[in-house]
Amino acid sequence: MLESEKPAPNDMKMELVIVNDASTDRTAEVIHHLSAKHNEIKAFDQPVNMGKGAAIRRAVQEMTGDYAIIQDADLEYAPQSGNPDLTIHEILSVGKK
Repeated sequence: MLESEKPAPNDMKMELVIVNDASTDRTAEVIHHLSAKHNEIKAFDQPVNMGKGAAIRRAVQEMTGDYAIIQDADLEYAPQSGNPDLTIHEILSVGKK
């Protein structure tokens, strides 16, 4: 853990929103299985591959909180990199409209 990292407050509600961008592997099966077992995981499927931007917009649309941390499955911005600019690069404080 980085020195600047602090655990989330105990009363902070978190959810994991997963958007499957029309993967052809078992992604849809796996994420829907997980969401069925865990209420805090929400799984959504794009009808066709629409790209990263559309997947992010879908996740923001589906989320219920005020803040999001975006993480690609391919770890484009690897959280373990130790570089805060990479992990914070795509943090959105979007607020629900």
